Amino acid sequence: MSLLLFRRLSFLAVLWAVVDQGSAVISAQEKLAPIKYHNPGLVVDLGVGLWAWPMPMDYDRDGDIDLVVSCPDVPMSGTWLFENPGATSEGSPSRPVFQAPIRIADKASNVQVSYLDGEPIVMTPSTIYADFRKDQYSKPIKLKLPAKIDPQYNRYRANQWKLVDWENDGDLDIIVGIGVWDDYGWDDAWNEDGTWKNGPLHGFVYLVENLGKRSEERGEKRDGVDSLSQLSTLPNQPFAKPRKITTSDGEPIDVYGMPSPNFADFDGDGDLDLICGEFMDGFTWFKNDGTRENPSFRAGLPVAQKHAQMHTPDHAVKLPTPDVLDSRSFAFRLAMNLQMITPVAFDWNGDGAMDLIVGDEDGRVAVCQNLNAELRGTPSFREPFYFQQVADDVKFGALITPTSVDWDHDGDEDLVCGNTAGHIALIENLGGDQPQWERPTLFVEEYQTGGDIALSKILRHQAGPKGSIQGPCEAKWGYTTISVAKWFKKPEIGFEKDGKIVSLNNFHDVIVNDIWGRVTVHGANPILGADNNLHPRVSTAQPIQVDWPESPPKPAWVWWTPEENTLTTQWRTTPCALDWNGDGLTDLIMLDHEGYLAYYERQKTDDSNPPLMPPRRIFKIEGPCEFDSRHRPVGEKTDGLLRLNASHAGGSGRRKLHFVDWDGDGRLDLLVNSENVNWLRNVRTDDDGFVWFQDMGKMDDLRLAGHTTSPTTVDWDKNGIPDLLVGAEDGRLYYKRNPRTK
Repeated sequence: MSLLLFRRLSFLAVLWAVVDQGSAVISAQEKLAPIKYHNPGLVVDLGVGLWAWPMPMDYDRDGDIDLVVSCPDVPMSGTWLFENPGATSEGSPSRPVFQAPIRIADKASNVQVSYLDGEPIVMTPSTIYADFRKDQYSKPIKLKLPAKIDPQYNRYRANQWKLVDWENDGDLDIIVGIGVWDDYGWDDAWNEDGTWKNGPLHGFVYLVENLGKRSEERGEKRDGVDSLSQLSTLPNQPFAKPRKITTSDGEPIDVYGMPSPNFADFDGDGDLDLICGEFMDGFTWFKNDGTRENPSFRAGLPVAQKHAQMHTPDHAVKLPTPDVLDSRSFAFRLAMNLQMITPVAFDWNGDGAMDLIVGDEDGRVAVCQNLNAELRGTPSFREPFYFQQVADDVKFGALITPTSVDWDHDGDEDLVCGNTAGHIALIENLGGDQPQWERPTLFVEEYQTGGDIALSKILRHQAGPKGSIQGPCEAKWGYTTISVAKWFKKPEIGFEKDGKIVSLNNFHDVIVNDIWGRVTVHGANPILGADNNLHPRVSTAQPIQVDWPESPPKPAWVWWTPEENTLTTQWRTTPCALDWNGDGLTDLIMLDHEGYLAYYERQKTDDSNPPLMPPRRIFKIEGPCEFDSRHRPVGEKTDGLLRLNASHAGGSGRRKLHFVDWDGDGRLDLLVNSENVNWLRNVRTDDDGFVWFQDMGKMDDLRLAGHTTSPTTVDWDKNGIPDLLVGAEDGRLYYKRNPRTK
């Protein structure tokens, strides 16, 4: 029996023992625990938590390539194995459906994999793990090199170490890629014209050359040198001073942060070329014009993608040098769906050409197939294919922001969720005493082409080059935080479904705040598909209207000017759409531009989109009353207006909110993000109309956030008592029963 099979059977045995005692379901409801798809046969995107660092290898030595993925962030921190089931997979050999992940080791930061004599060798800064498949991280080989190899830089955000025989002399040299943030800074560096005043990110690649005796000097043949046998001797080898690798014109190789260097013969001419990733979404190819023994690199070019999807405009960046590519093909820049990418060069399909296995910020992993199987000339790659796995925990990207609503009007609560990528998805509840879930379906938005024809495209909120207070390096993020409510007054039109007329007025609109801090609403306009199911479609975003007496206020650090009567507030913060005063109109409660929780009352008009009144700060709290984005008290103020974020610029906003009567006393309480969720109990309304909260503390002991969580409530058992559902940093959803439920 293989070790992996033993682990699986042991786990199942323990689980069965718990279930047999009749306590498994209860314990899962008394403590926060991830919800499962409960949908046999369902296949979903493979994924860990925030930040995926993939290491393809035959971990269980059964002849096929598994995926080992390190995730350094909570709550899914650790190193995870996605087993390739091989011939039993539902997919193809190059696109298998992996098993759900098993945690095989603790987390490791900046983990990289090199391949020596066919063996995967794992490294972290200045440390080698020679037999990772056997020992994981338990037997480190420490090198006599500092973890930070270039002391002139203060701020590293990537520190990626690999092994390579640089000059083909039979010994092992070290390659280090570092992402340097010294010039870029962090946030709040826009001028009034939207120009970033600080410098760019840098991604340098260093050679640390092994100065030990070369094989010829030892009287050995190079072909007879066993690279693996050298690993244990590396701590005793002398190394040269680290030097930046340069191009043939003498300029340092420098990409846009997080270089993830990969040396391989990508063009089939017998020497090692270089492909780097970056902090954003793309790749740069540095062709080796020298030899295997004396490398010399051309200036970098964007890596090309053929057969690009025409509906993804962020991919559609034509290469600037047509002479490099076959002029008969229309090539695009190869780009991932998100950013903070971590590519690994690996021949995934066994055709002799090095493919790219790439981790994305949201925990997913993709393969970009090298189409240059004949290894002639410039490499180009297929668009990313995101690996699939057997459905287990419900997940949607990272920093998932759920809200619960019967979207399709079939009698059960579905989930509508945002995430870091700026998407919004419907996770449909398929019914059952224990909900069975469909895989996430992305919302599309309807838009006009200029004529009478309306088309649809995937809905995505993004910062673009100027929309994040933390600068242009966050262009691919969107951070959609949402509410669903009947916001617009719609005409009495609809469509027939199952013999009934379904009115558009019955469907919920989607209210969105995002990375810009612009609050907008997408009107519901679902599609009735040929399968007789409702598919999530909405209209193009419209600004939330506020009847401001003067120009709209904005956070002090926002460089751009909001349009008249629009709402701009702190970024990445939930817009809570609810009828607060019971007049039948949907109001809005959220942070105002200075971080105070504020009430935007809806006006009574005949408009289809009645405006909001200017905000009123009507919420107070006992004890500390000013907080940061993780609900940690700041300052000395007590017993005053509830300021849910008193921080500046990039530290602002980020608060996730949900109003619900948690304790059943008839007053709406407030659930807010923290390490998991804090319950702010509504204790009274005073004579001046102020609503007072009391902080009852965290609702569980489980840490779910490094950045934020996002609370909502559900009533899947239909007992009239709300239960807690928390969107976590890892993109999973954690459930806990209300203690009032008997």
